[in-house]
Amino acid sequence: MAQYRTGRLIHTPVYRNWKSHIQFYKASNRGQLVYAQKMLTDYVNKNKFPALKVDCYHCFSITDLWTKNGKPKQIDGNNRIKGALDAVSWLIDVDDKYFFEGDSAKIIGNNKDRRTHIRILPTACRSESDFLSQYEK
Repeated sequence: MAQYRTGRLIHTPVYRNWKSHIQFYKASNRGQLVYAQKMLTDYVNKNKFPALKVDCYHCFSITDLWTKNGKPKQIDGNNRIKGALDAVSWLIDVDDKYFFEGDSAKIIGNNKDRRTHIRILPTACRSESDFLSQYEK
């Protein structure tokens, strides 16, 4: 989305287009975003060790995901995570340092528009032993 040239960051046309869509979304959904920002900011300020779980569900049409022969196409949903998290952080004005975990999935959308659905939940920062104990059961 961005390139480095001669030691400085150059925003590509794809990045500029993405940023303009995010700015339009922010202007169009101001009420919901202000509410989300207040709730998350309150959570971050009231907890000693605040952590957020941010799930990203990337919608694609069936023809974007599979060939006619039923083979998966080369669409890497994981490449979209960083952009989605940056957008969420900017939209709700909560630093992404509070984003401790999250899921990502490619899902079949209802139309041809590619979109991403985001779910943000409070969570606790897990320890390594908590993590490993999940898989020992």
